[in-house]
Amino acid sequence: MAVTTDQYTQRKGGTASTDKYPMKAAIKCPHLTMAFIDATTGLLTNIVDSGSNKFAGIIKGGDDGDGIGQDNTNGSNGDVDAELYHNGKFLLTGSGFTQADVGKKAYATDNYVVGVSASSTTYIGTVKEFVSATQVWVEIDTQLP
Repeated sequence: MAVTTDQYTQRKGGTASTDKYPMKAAIKCPHLTMAFIDATTGLLTNIVDSGSNKFAGIIKGGDDGDGIGQDNTNGSNGDVDAELYHNGKFLLTGSGFTQADVGKKAYATDNYVVGVSASSTTYIGTVKEFVSATQVWVEIDTQLP
């Protein structure tokens, strides 16, 4: 299930690099949540779809500077372009993390939760630092089609 409210995760390291991508109709991508390229339409979505959608990046705040993500819930396909971070380290949330997860591949289970299991998930990067059983720093890796 996709998160529908803005998130306040942390980002660290390097200069932010962003790109814009057109969004699917009826989709809201809250600030600092993960976004994916829909395997069927090639448009941005907030759905992992059992791992068939590829990771596009992490949603940056809206163009108006209010820090709010992108909302195309009332629009048609491509009406709204969302801006995404496609590099950097992000403090992401999940469960059951241990120090032994550092260096493992990280996978999205929805647009906010990550884990280290590849089952029905989408690859998003590498765990770089263990923080707690519920948080790790992940260096994101966008592999767009």
